[in-house]
Amino acid sequence: MIYTVQATDDDIITPFNEVTLSIEQGFDNADQMFTINSRGQVIARRDLSTDNSEVSMRAWLHGLVYDLVILMTECGNPK
Repeated sequence: MIYTVQATDDDIITPFNEVTLSIEQGFDNADQMFTINSRGQVIARRDLSTDNSEVSMRAWLHGLVYDLVILMTECGNPK
């Protein structure tokens, strides 16, 4: 696990207070490098220290920084 995202919805009643999290496709293909589970834990899909893909090599050259865009969607209605 790399990071934990916390997201809440102030609605009182389930399922209206539930949220889903996803990683959006971005410039550096972060959605292919990372995943996020239902608890908000961001996890690398593979060992980044030994990854020789073009994306990882570019990140290594620029200081191992990945830009992640996390999308939170609420399950209530209206959304």
